[in-house]
Amino acid sequence: MATGPIPITASQLASLQNVLTDLSNLLPNVLENPTSSRVSQLNTILNELRSLVLSIDFDANEQSALLSLLENQLPLQAARLT
Repeated sequence: MATGPIPITASQLASLQNVLTDLSNLLPNVLENPTSSRVSQLNTILNELRSLVLSIDFDANEQSALLSLLENQLPLQAARLT
């Protein structure tokens, strides 16, 4: 378990903020009306988030847990919406 701050660059932080903003803007629409287009947009955002997680120097266990969530759990939930 990491004990200090996550070593993240200003560019990575800006990208993370953008991806999370996109996700928070899209998610209510997906939940309200889960069209194939919206679910596809959700998957695109999740893939962007996955790429970002891979680029940040997380502790190996933290990175593994985040990737597991992004690659396994969230897509399963998105699939249930369609």
